[in-house]
Amino acid sequence: MVTTNWYKKKGERIWTPWFIKFLRSFGCFNLYTNISLESALSVSHRDAGVNYGRSAGPDSNLINGSSPLDINLWEMKPLKDLKWFDFCFGEVVMGRVAKNFNELGSLLLSLQKQGTVIVVDLYRISKANAMNLLSHFERLNIRNYILFGDGLGFLYDLANRGHPVVDSEPLVLEIRAVDPMKMQGVNSDFMKEILIKNHVINKCLESGLGAWLITANMVPIENLFSNMTYQREDMVLVRDTELLFFRNLETMVKAWSSSERDGGDGSVFGQYGGTCW
Repeated sequence: MVTTNWYKKKGERIWTPWFIKFLRSFGCFNLYTNISLESALSVSHRDAGVNYGRSAGPDSNLINGSSPLDINLWEMKPLKDLKWFDFCFGEVVMGRVAKNFNELGSLLLSLQKQGTVIVVDLYRISKANAMNLLSHFERLNIRNYILFGDGLGFLYDLANRGHPVVDSEPLVLEIRAVDPMKMQGVNSDFMKEILIKNHVINKCLESGLGAWLITANMVPIENLFSNMTYQREDMVLVRDTELLFFRNLETMVKAWSSSERDGGDGSVFGQYGGTCW
């Protein structure tokens, strides 16, 4: 990016890219104006100095009391109605948080064109590791993923950055309300995590999606999720990693649903009769 070149070339002689980097690091955003007639609320006069060998004059027209405008500067749209963009100016869809299974279904529906979804487990994962994984996803142009965790502020911060997330706590409460018997013995955070994994994967399969299940304690250096193809295997466990793949097949959906009816504790791994590598 242009700003990256600025860092390398200008160092500390120019403050703008460092301010952008600061905003990026802390999950903040710039607000950009789009006023007609090349007008602006502030103007760079581009005087001779570090950036310009000689004076280049103002880069836009400074607004004053007599400036003709086609907007009312005192009227501001709600932030949710404005367009949001990420660091690389890709448009960001804000607030994609699933707090119940209907919302989870809608979230997965937005990913159906991808054919598969990467389900990322953020339980017991540090913020640094999660951000590292997402940085590699961005580098590899991986966008078919959802993140799930226990409703920490960090989870909602990720949603505000445009990442699709699933808040597990409301889902646990929904399961408890619908089927109290299923929640017997599910008291620890670890058991809740297994329960939510089971239900999220099942929802993926029911939605016609294959699913990868991973934790954020990994660094993908290439897009193995699309590079690895399986001709026969219905379920794949990559040895020595926390990496699982489930193919969207009718037999797999039935097996997974049966596991949920039997208690939702992941016992599908032991009873599933399809081929597994």
